[in-house]
Amino acid sequence: MTGPTTVYRKARLSRCLKKLISQLETDLMDDFLILLLNTMRLVLAIDSDYHRNIEDGDDIFNAIYVFKSNEGRMAITARFEPIRILFIKRQRLRVVRGASEAFDVEVTFENGKALWEFLLSKDPDVFEFIFNNKLQTRGNLNYLMKFGYMANHLKELTKLGAACA
Repeated sequence: MTGPTTVYRKARLSRCLKKLISQLETDLMDDFLILLLNTMRLVLAIDSDYHRNIEDGDDIFNAIYVFKSNEGRMAITARFEPIRILFIKRQRLRVVRGASEAFDVEVTFENGKALWEFLLSKDPDVFEFIFNNKLQTRGNLNYLMKFGYMANHLKELTKLGAACA
């Protein structure tokens, strides 16, 4: 039996399903990004080659990244900070839920799918994502390029790149 109430119920169910899928994408995006950043933090601590690849000469990489979703349901801050362990200059990565007011680059993704495509693509083209409105940036775009390099290098180290190809 079809009638106005059935059509209304189908439309309402469709809207509810879209909201549910959007919420799941955001939750997965949040968890995946935190997992990636924590893996990056661990590799920074134990792999001197990975650490050396992101240094800028004798300078320790020092930057604050803020990753956000377009709807504002997800915000993560990644802070690369210099530290000194005895006489050795190193850096650490701190990952915090929530957006920092001060940042070097802020990246806002259109949705969870855009984040997955950006982080898991073999060679992410930042400008293509910007032109297609899949991400927006504020701040130093070079830092976003550096993050893409660090994520790709991490995929090679963990063999995640082969699984995503």
